[in-house]
Amino acid sequence: MTTPFTSEQSEDHYLAQIESLVGQIIQCGGFELKPTVRKCDTAELDPNAPFIVVDFDGPDCDLLLEKNAALLDALEYVVLKAVRVDDDLYGRISFDCHDW
Repeated sequence: MTTPFTSEQSEDHYLAQIESLVGQIIQCGGFELKPTVRKCDTAELDPNAPFIVVDFDGPDCDLLLEKNAALLDALEYVVLKAVRVDDDLYGRISFDCHDW
């Protein structure tokens, strides 16, 4: 599968950093959420599909989805900035909660 990631910043590199940071934010924030960070299988078939998906489940999902998922969007923005994802890859890494 071809990916838009450079050899310097591989998919696995981003996966590990995103998973670690999301876990820290959930723990420090006291959220009851279980994140799943995974490579997306459909990316090979659809050139616009995300390569990495961060999916949330748990009792606090309602908090992520309030006000048109403002907290979910904010979490995505902060994590991708902190991990230093290239701007052209923003649409290729997706944060989701209950198929939002």
